Amino acid sequence: MSALIPGDSPAVTVTDLRLDYGNGAGLAGISLAIPAHGVTAVIGPNGAGKTTLFTVLTGLITPDSGEFEVAPGVGPIAYCPDTPAFEPWLTAREVVDQSRILSRSPIETSSLEILARCGLADAAGRRVAGFSRGMTQRLGIAATIATDATLMILDEPSSALDPIGRLQVLDLLRDLGRTRSVVLSSHSLADVEKVAEHLVVIDHGRTIYQGDLDTLLQQHSDPVWIVRTHDRAGELRDLLVREDSVVASEVASSTTVRVRMSSMDAGERNLSGMLARSGFPIVESVLERRDLDAAFARIIGEDS
Repeated sequence: MSALIPGDSPAVTVTDLRLDYGNGAGLAGISLAIPAHGVTAVIGPNGAGKTTLFTVLTGLITPDSGEFEVAPGVGPIAYCPDTPAFEPWLTAREVVDQSRILSRSPIETSSLEILARCGLADAAGRRVAGFSRGMTQRLGIAATIATDATLMILDEPSSALDPIGRLQVLDLLRDLGRTRSVVLSSHSLADVEKVAEHLVVIDHGRTIYQGDLDTLLQQHSDPVWIVRTHDRAGELRDLLVREDSVVASEVASSTTVRVRMSSMDAGERNLSGMLARSGFPIVESVLERRDLDAAFARIIGEDS
Protein backbone atom coordinates (compact mmCIF):
# COMPACT_ATOMS: atom_id res chain seq x y z
CA MET A 1 0.00 0.00 0.00
CA SER A 2 1.41 3.39 -1.00
CA ALA A 3 2.22 6.09 1.50
CA LEU A 4 -0.02 8.96 2.51
CA ILE A 5 0.59 12.55 1.57
CA PRO A 6 3.78 13.53 3.46
CA GLY A 7 3.06 15.04 6.85
CA ASP A 8 -0.49 13.76 7.18
CA SER A 9 -1.80 10.92 9.33
CA PRO A 10 -4.63 8.57 8.35
CA ALA A 11 -8.20 9.32 9.40
CA VAL A 12 -9.25 5.84 8.32
CA THR A 13 -7.14 2.75 7.67
CA VAL A 14 -8.70 -0.07 5.63
CA THR A 15 -7.18 -3.54 5.68
CA ASP A 16 -8.16 -6.36 3.30
CA LEU A 17 -11.89 -5.61 3.10
CA ARG A 18 -13.81 -8.38 1.34
CA LEU A 19 -17.46 -8.62 0.38
CA ASP A 20 -18.56 -11.22 -2.16
CA TYR A 21 -21.70 -10.44 -4.16
CA GLY A 22 -20.98 -13.29 -6.57
CA ASN A 23 -19.93 -13.20 -10.23
CA GLY A 24 -16.87 -11.13 -9.37
CA ALA A 25 -18.82 -8.24 -7.84
CA GLY A 26 -17.99 -6.71 -4.46
CA LEU A 27 -14.67 -6.16 -2.69
CA ALA A 28 -11.78 -8.57 -3.16
CA GLY A 29 -9.25 -7.26 -0.66
CA ILE A 30 -9.34 -3.47 -0.51
CA SER A 31 -6.54 -1.91 1.56
CA LEU A 32 -5.98 1.84 1.76
CA ALA A 33 -5.49 4.80 4.07
CA ILE A 34 -7.49 8.03 3.96
CA PRO A 35 -5.59 11.16 5.09
CA ALA A 36 -7.02 13.26 7.91
CA HIS A 37 -7.02 16.38 5.74
CA GLY A 38 -7.45 17.18 2.08
CA VAL A 39 -9.46 15.69 -0.76
CA THR A 40 -9.08 12.00 -1.59
CA ALA A 41 -10.55 10.73 -4.87
CA VAL A 42 -11.47 7.06 -5.25
CA ILE A 43 -11.59 6.25 -8.97
CA GLY A 44 -12.11 3.11 -10.98
CA PRO A 45 -14.20 1.59 -13.80
CA ASN A 46 -17.92 0.93 -13.44
CA GLY A 47 -18.40 -1.98 -11.05
CA ALA A 48 -14.93 -1.59 -9.50
CA GLY A 49 -16.40 -1.42 -5.98
CA LYS A 50 -16.34 2.31 -5.21
CA THR A 51 -19.91 2.62 -3.93
CA THR A 52 -19.64 -0.70 -2.09
CA LEU A 53 -16.52 0.57 -0.34
CA PHE A 54 -18.32 3.76 0.71
CA THR A 55 -21.32 1.89 2.10
CA VAL A 56 -19.02 -0.35 4.13
CA LEU A 57 -17.10 2.63 5.53
CA THR A 58 -20.34 4.32 6.55
CA GLY A 59 -21.70 1.20 8.27
CA LEU A 60 -24.55 0.62 5.84
CA ILE A 61 -23.18 -2.81 4.83
CA THR A 62 -21.14 -5.29 6.86
CA PRO A 63 -18.17 -6.83 5.00
CA ASP A 64 -17.49 -10.57 4.94
CA SER A 65 -13.98 -10.04 6.32
CA GLY A 66 -11.29 -7.44 6.81
CA GLU A 67 -11.47 -4.34 8.93
CA PHE A 68 -11.27 -0.58 8.92
CA GLU A 69 -10.11 1.59 11.78
CA VAL A 70 -11.13 5.19 12.40
CA ALA A 71 -8.36 7.15 14.08
CA PRO A 72 -8.93 8.60 17.57
CA GLY A 73 -10.18 12.13 17.37
CA VAL A 74 -11.97 11.64 14.06
CA GLY A 75 -15.53 12.68 14.67
CA PRO A 76 -18.72 11.82 12.78
CA ILE A 77 -18.71 10.44 9.24
CA ALA A 78 -21.17 11.98 6.78
CA TYR A 79 -22.19 10.29 3.52
CA CYS A 80 -23.86 11.76 0.44
CA PRO A 81 -24.91 9.08 -2.09
CA ASP A 82 -24.73 9.66 -5.82
CA THR A 83 -28.50 10.17 -6.03
CA PRO A 84 -29.57 11.86 -2.77
CA ALA A 85 -33.31 11.87 -2.04
CA PHE A 86 -35.41 13.84 0.44
CA GLU A 87 -39.02 14.04 1.53
CA PRO A 88 -40.68 15.98 -1.29
CA TRP A 89 -42.78 18.22 0.97
CA LEU A 90 -39.77 19.62 2.83
CA THR A 91 -38.17 22.88 1.76
CA ALA A 92 -34.43 23.10 1.13
CA ARG A 93 -33.95 24.98 4.39
CA GLU A 94 -35.94 22.34 6.30
CA VAL A 95 -33.75 19.58 4.81
CA VAL A 96 -30.59 21.31 6.02
CA ASP A 97 -32.17 22.06 9.42
CA GLN A 98 -33.14 18.40 9.72
CA SER A 99 -29.58 17.32 8.92
CA ARG A 100 -28.22 19.65 11.60
CA ILE A 101 -30.66 18.38 14.22
CA LEU A 102 -30.33 14.66 13.51
CA SER A 103 -26.52 14.85 13.50
CA ARG A 104 -26.46 17.10 16.59
CA SER A 105 -24.13 19.30 14.61
CA PRO A 106 -22.22 22.01 16.48
CA ILE A 107 -21.77 24.04 13.29
CA GLU A 108 -22.32 27.77 13.79
CA THR A 109 -22.98 28.54 10.14
CA SER A 110 -26.71 29.04 9.53
CA SER A 111 -28.71 26.81 7.21
CA LEU A 112 -29.22 29.74 4.85
CA GLU A 113 -25.47 30.34 4.68
CA ILE A 114 -24.85 26.65 3.96
CA LEU A 115 -27.42 26.72 1.16
CA ALA A 116 -25.78 29.84 -0.25
CA ARG A 117 -22.39 28.09 -0.29
CA CYS A 118 -23.98 25.35 -2.38
CA GLY A 119 -25.67 27.75 -4.80
CA LEU A 120 -29.18 27.33 -3.38
CA ALA A 121 -29.71 30.69 -1.66
CA ASP A 122 -32.69 31.53 -3.89
CA ALA A 123 -34.26 28.09 -3.38
CA ALA A 124 -34.21 27.96 0.44
CA GLY A 125 -38.01 28.18 0.71
CA ARG A 126 -38.83 25.93 -2.23
CA ARG A 127 -40.13 22.40 -1.72
CA VAL A 128 -37.80 19.61 -2.79
CA ALA A 129 -40.46 18.06 -5.04
CA GLY A 130 -39.82 20.80 -7.60
CA PHE A 131 -36.02 20.46 -7.62
CA SER A 132 -34.07 19.44 -10.68
CA ARG A 133 -31.51 16.62 -10.49
CA GLY A 134 -28.68 19.16 -10.19
CA MET A 135 -30.44 21.13 -7.44
CA THR A 136 -31.04 17.91 -5.51
CA GLN A 137 -27.35 17.09 -5.84
CA ARG A 138 -26.43 20.49 -4.42
CA LEU A 139 -28.92 19.99 -1.58
CA GLY A 140 -27.31 16.65 -0.74
CA ILE A 141 -23.95 18.37 -0.42
CA ALA A 142 -25.51 21.10 1.73
CA ALA A 143 -27.06 18.49 4.04
CA THR A 144 -23.65 16.82 4.31
CA ILE A 145 -21.91 20.09 5.20
CA ALA A 146 -24.56 20.78 7.83
CA THR A 147 -23.37 17.78 9.84
CA ASP A 148 -19.94 19.42 10.28
CA ALA A 149 -18.45 15.91 10.06
CA THR A 150 -14.67 15.59 10.12
CA LEU A 151 -14.88 12.91 7.42
CA MET A 152 -17.22 13.56 4.49
CA ILE A 153 -17.77 10.88 1.83
CA LEU A 154 -19.46 11.99 -1.40
CA ASP A 155 -20.33 9.58 -4.20
CA GLU A 156 -20.20 11.36 -7.60
CA PRO A 157 -20.91 14.83 -6.12
CA SER A 158 -20.66 16.68 -9.46
CA SER A 159 -22.31 14.17 -11.81
CA ALA A 160 -25.59 16.08 -12.35
CA LEU A 161 -24.21 19.61 -12.35
CA ASP A 162 -23.77 22.04 -15.21
CA PRO A 163 -20.22 23.33 -15.93
CA ILE A 164 -20.56 26.40 -13.70
CA GLY A 165 -22.11 24.39 -10.89
CA ARG A 166 -19.37 21.79 -11.19
CA LEU A 167 -16.65 24.40 -10.73
CA GLN A 168 -18.48 25.91 -7.75
CA VAL A 169 -18.80 22.52 -6.05
CA LEU A 170 -15.17 21.61 -6.73
CA ASP A 171 -14.05 24.90 -5.17
CA LEU A 172 -16.30 24.16 -2.18
CA LEU A 173 -14.88 20.64 -1.71
CA ARG A 174 -11.33 21.95 -1.99
CA ASP A 175 -12.12 24.52 0.69
CA LEU A 176 -13.67 21.88 2.98
CA GLY A 177 -10.54 19.74 2.59
CA ARG A 178 -8.44 22.39 4.32
CA THR A 179 -9.98 21.54 7.69
CA ARG A 180 -11.21 17.95 7.32
CA SER A 181 -11.03 14.82 5.20
CA VAL A 182 -13.17 14.82 2.06
CA VAL A 183 -13.49 11.56 0.10
CA LEU A 184 -15.21 11.50 -3.27
CA SER A 185 -15.67 9.33 -6.31
CA SER A 186 -16.03 10.67 -9.83
CA HIS A 187 -15.99 9.43 -13.41
CA SER A 188 -14.87 12.91 -14.48
CA LEU A 189 -11.12 12.57 -14.16
CA ALA A 190 -10.70 16.20 -15.22
CA ASP A 191 -12.62 17.13 -12.04
CA VAL A 192 -10.41 14.81 -10.00
CA GLU A 193 -7.29 16.53 -11.36
CA LYS A 194 -8.65 19.91 -10.27
CA VAL A 195 -9.53 19.00 -6.70
CA ALA A 196 -7.84 15.82 -5.40
CA GLU A 197 -4.54 15.72 -3.56
CA HIS A 198 -4.63 11.99 -2.92
CA LEU A 199 -5.77 9.24 -5.30
CA VAL A 200 -6.97 5.71 -4.77
CA VAL A 201 -7.50 3.60 -7.89
CA ILE A 202 -9.50 0.40 -7.52
CA ASP A 203 -10.37 -2.27 -10.04
CA HIS A 204 -12.26 -5.54 -9.59
CA GLY A 205 -12.62 -4.81 -5.88
CA ARG A 206 -8.88 -4.35 -5.29
CA THR A 207 -6.61 -1.39 -4.65
CA ILE A 208 -4.19 -1.05 -7.56
CA TYR A 209 -2.77 2.40 -6.74
CA GLN A 210 -2.67 4.82 -3.85
CA GLY A 211 -0.67 8.02 -3.74
CA ASP A 212 -0.50 11.52 -5.18
CA LEU A 213 -1.47 12.60 -8.69
CA ASP A 214 2.04 13.51 -9.89
CA THR A 215 3.39 10.08 -8.98
CA LEU A 216 0.58 8.34 -10.87
CA LEU A 217 1.20 10.49 -13.94
CA GLN A 218 4.93 9.84 -13.70
CA GLN A 219 4.54 6.07 -13.41
CA HIS A 220 1.75 5.49 -15.91
CA SER A 221 1.93 8.19 -18.56
CA ASP A 222 2.78 7.03 -22.07
CA PRO A 223 6.45 8.02 -22.71
CA VAL A 224 5.74 9.69 -26.06
CA TRP A 225 7.00 13.20 -26.84
CA ILE A 226 6.00 15.53 -29.65
CA VAL A 227 9.05 17.40 -30.93
CA ARG A 228 8.41 20.41 -33.14
CA THR A 229 11.07 21.92 -35.39
CA HIS A 230 11.00 24.44 -38.26
CA ASP A 231 11.44 21.91 -41.06
CA ARG A 232 13.37 18.74 -42.01
CA ALA A 233 11.33 16.61 -39.63
CA GLY A 234 12.35 13.50 -41.56
CA GLU A 235 16.03 14.14 -40.96
CA LEU A 236 15.42 14.73 -37.25
CA ARG A 237 13.41 11.50 -37.09
CA ASP A 238 16.26 9.54 -38.69
CA LEU A 239 18.73 11.00 -36.22
CA LEU A 240 16.65 10.32 -33.10
CA VAL A 241 15.75 6.73 -33.97
CA ARG A 242 19.45 5.79 -33.72
CA GLU A 243 19.55 6.69 -30.00
CA ASP A 244 19.57 3.76 -27.57
CA SER A 245 16.69 5.02 -25.40
CA VAL A 246 14.41 5.77 -28.38
CA VAL A 247 11.99 2.92 -29.08
CA ALA A 248 10.40 4.50 -32.16
CA SER A 249 10.44 7.79 -34.02
CA GLU A 250 8.00 8.84 -36.74
CA VAL A 251 7.20 11.94 -38.76
CA ALA A 252 3.83 13.38 -37.75
CA SER A 253 4.01 16.39 -40.08
CA SER A 254 6.63 18.39 -42.01
CA THR A 255 7.63 20.11 -38.74
CA THR A 256 6.74 17.49 -36.12
CA VAL A 257 8.33 14.26 -34.94
CA ARG A 258 6.63 11.80 -32.57
CA VAL A 259 9.23 10.10 -30.35
CA ARG A 260 8.55 7.08 -28.13
CA MET A 261 11.13 6.64 -25.38
CA SER A 262 11.92 3.43 -23.51
CA SER A 263 10.49 4.94 -20.30
CA MET A 264 9.34 8.21 -18.77
CA ASP A 265 12.61 8.44 -16.88
CA ALA A 266 14.64 7.94 -20.06
CA GLY A 267 12.69 10.67 -21.80
CA GLU A 268 13.05 13.15 -18.98
CA ARG A 269 16.77 12.46 -18.61
CA ASN A 270 17.91 12.01 -22.19
CA LEU A 271 15.62 13.64 -24.74
CA SER A 272 16.67 17.25 -24.12
CA GLY A 273 20.33 16.31 -24.52
CA MET A 274 19.60 14.42 -27.75
CA LEU A 275 17.81 17.42 -29.21
CA ALA A 276 20.60 19.80 -28.17
CA ARG A 277 23.24 17.57 -29.80
CA SER A 278 21.20 17.23 -33.00
CA GLY A 279 21.82 20.83 -33.98
CA PHE A 280 18.24 21.17 -35.25
CA PRO A 281 16.21 24.27 -34.28
CA ILE A 282 13.67 23.00 -31.71
CA VAL A 283 10.47 24.97 -31.23
CA GLU A 284 9.11 22.77 -28.43
CA SER A 285 9.22 19.30 -26.93
CA VAL A 286 6.18 18.17 -24.94
CA LEU A 287 4.59 14.97 -23.71
CA GLU A 288 1.88 13.88 -26.11
CA ARG A 289 -0.56 13.19 -23.27
CA ARG A 290 0.13 13.76 -19.61
CA ASP A 291 -3.31 13.75 -18.06
CA LEU A 292 -5.19 11.54 -15.65
CA ASP A 293 -7.43 10.05 -18.36
CA ALA A 294 -4.43 8.64 -20.21
CA ALA A 295 -2.67 7.42 -17.08
CA PHE A 296 -5.90 5.86 -15.78
CA ALA A 297 -6.42 3.97 -19.03
CA ARG A 298 -2.88 2.62 -18.84
CA ILE A 299 -3.04 1.53 -15.20
CA ILE A 300 -6.39 -0.21 -15.71
CA GLY A 301 -5.07 -1.84 -18.88
CA GLU A 302 -1.98 -3.06 -17.06
CA ASP A 303 -4.13 -4.45 -14.24
CA SER A 304 -6.38 -6.29 -16.68
